[in-house]
Amino acid sequence: MTESAVTVSTDPLGMTLGDFAAMRKTHPQAVRDEYKRMMRRGEGVALPAILRRVDDEGTVKFCLPAGEANGQQLETESVIIPMTSYRGTDWCTLCVSSQVGCRMGCTFCETGRMGLLRNLTAGEIVRQRLVARTIRTEAKGLNAEGGGGGGCAGRWWAEVFFGWYSEHCVHGDGRAAGQF
Repeated sequence: MTESAVTVSTDPLGMTLGDFAAMRKTHPQAVRDEYKRMMRRGEGVALPAILRRVDDEGTVKFCLPAGEANGQQLETESVIIPMTSYRGTDWCTLCVSSQVGCRMGCTFCETGRMGLLRNLTAGEIVRQRLVARTIRTEAKGLNAEGGGGGGCAGRWWAEVFFGWYSEHCVHGDGRAAGQF
């Protein structure tokens, strides 16, 4: 049995509390509150600009930059979905990507046809949630009914899940686990 090499991220959003404290050369308890504000609210980190955004009857789809491959600009797609239970409870679901493209090769799916281009880092995955939080915060300020920021103004996150693609079938490494 061989141990796989563990790569420590230099991106603060991709770090555990222990990694973040080590980078700051201090004890985790000394930076815990700062780390929590960074991970929950994005304080102290630059969030990427939204490349494309579509608001459709409360559902908000948005794309963020994910670098470049073979001269092609890559992007992630995330979706904020307002939900209402049969009992009238309101919440939001956030769908985030963990990869650009998909290796499943489904012919009916544009993402599947493009193939797997690369996996996202933990920091890129966390940024999707932080940008979604920003969209919801803007929606609260603009219109409590959801105009301009989707139908999730004033609703709480009930779930965050990975991908429209078959990402959950191919990832077993716990990337970004516990970051949400």
